Amino acid sequence: MVDQMRADYVDHFKGDWSAGLKRLLSKGAWFRRATYPYLTTVTCAGHATVSSGAFPNSHGVFQNAWWDRAAHRVMTCTEDPDAQDVGYNTSVRGGDSGYRLLIPSFADEMRSQPTSSRFR
Repeated sequence: MVDQMRADYVDHFKGDWSAGLKRLLSKGAWFRRATYPYLTTVTCAGHATVSSGAFPNSHGVFQNAWWDRAAHRVMTCTEDPDAQDVGYNTSVRGGDSGYRLLIPSFADEMRSQPTSSRFR
């Protein structure tokens, strides 16, 4: 998935690509007229939809940030008061996670499967 890139940039820049994006364009799926059957295509809602296979009305992530009634403030879709981000030679406050998802992600489902059922 490519995020935050205008669709017309694919045609404009494809001659400059030599590896990953070129392979994605030649061997991957590209939908010029893709649509989403929900309010907006903001980053958080889109990533949650792709990672869970469900729409926002099921997974619960509908915007990048919203008013959290319990916290009495606006919180981002990944902001997690119980998580700690990893810093690189610097101190980090707070953390992010997918805890706001109301359903398991694809990765969660894969982790929950017995080891014997996984690909080798």
